[in-house]
Amino acid sequence: MTEERKPCGLPAMFRYTWPGKEEEHCCIIHAHMVLNVANAIGLPLQMIRLIDEEMFKDIKCSNETPLPEGE
Repeated sequence: MTEERKPCGLPAMFRYTWPGKEEEHCCIIHAHMVLNVANAIGLPLQMIRLIDEEMFKDIKCSNETPLPEGE
């Protein structure tokens, strides 16, 4: 069974880059999740807080969230 996913859509508060990937933005909830994954695989990952000017650009979290069963 494949899990359906949808974009998070919460306002982004941080930006980060996985090695070899494009820069991504994430909300506070996904920031903790991404850092936990990075720590689990032993990868130092820097989260950079968005500055006020960036936050006013209405940047959304680029992570995906699993949909609850039945939605």
